Order: sequence, then structure tokens, then C-alpha cells
Amino acid sequence: MSTLIMTVGTGRRRSDIAEALLFGIDRHRPNKVVFLCTAKSEEETVPFIVKGLGELEYEVVCHSNENDVQYLYRAYLEQMKKYDEIVVDFTSGTKAMSAAVFAAAISAEARKVSYITGPRDSTGRVIESTGVVSLSPVEVIAERQLQRARELFRLCDFHAAAELADSYRQALPVRIS
Repeated sequence: MSTLIMTVGTGRRRSDIAEALLFGIDRHRPNKVVFLCTAKSEEETVPFIVKGLGELEYEVVCHSNENDVQYLYRAYLEQMKKYDEIVVDFTSGTKAMSAAVFAAAISAEARKVSYITGPRDSTGRVIESTGVVSLSPVEVIAERQLQRARELFRLCDFHAAAELADSYRQALPVRIS
């Protein structure tokens, strides 16, 4: 059962953000969606999203410290630990919300981290959702662990280096032999 965790901002008209997030929900096809909100986005944006959800199960989680990356990271990580298979979308929300949810997704080893793309207007805002760009956090973790394996190798701890490298080698897009 997959859970899609999404940050929710307010956008220009509120409905514009709702449309983008609904586009992402449609592409990911989760069993459940968790909306990470501020009080303002819960009140002003979430109602537009809920109209388009149909019967999909959802949960709204609000935090008042929308500009405190460290606080949000901890809160989002705790939220993510409740679910087995997660996908995280950081299309919307404050910069701190996006940074925190991305960092928490890496830490929680989310299956995917994504954001919605599309053509932009003169202000740089996406005017139509046309795609989803994804990253697999396991690649980030694998790169870090392979660096550790290299260090273990330099310290002549060959067995530990080999075990660590083997456990993450498959996660990287380029095969390392």
C-alpha cells in the first residue's frame, strides 16, 4: 500500500496548486495521500484538492512553523515513519517545507521524491501541469554509503568495505564493478 506525502502551499489562486497536486496524485496513484499544510493552506487550498479526490483516503497534517526547516524536518520524518511505502512530492509549500520534506524523504528512504513540472508564465510559475520529475532517494543514500565503503577500503577494512558496497551497488544507475 503506497502513501503519497505532499506539501501544500497556497499558490496564486489556491485552485492552481490544487490542480497541480491532483495531477501528481493521478500520476502516482497512491492508496492514501497525506497533505502537509500550514493553517492557511489547510483552510484555503485543501478544500479545492478534496473536491477532486473522489473516494481516495487522505489525511491533513498542519504545522505552524512553516519557515523552520529543522522543526519541519523532524515533524515530517515522524509522519513518514508511520507508513511502509512512501512517495514524497514537494511541488508546493514554503521553501522550508520543501527542503524539510526532501531531507526527511531521503532519511526515511522514500521510494520516490517528485515534483510537478510544466510551462511557466512570465513570473516563473507553472501554468499547466504536464509532467512529474522523480528522484530515487536510495541513490543519494547509496552514493553516501559507497563513499563510506571507499574510506573503509583506504583503512584496509576490506571485508566491511565490500559488504557495504555490495549492499548499495545495485541502487545506483551506473554499475560499479
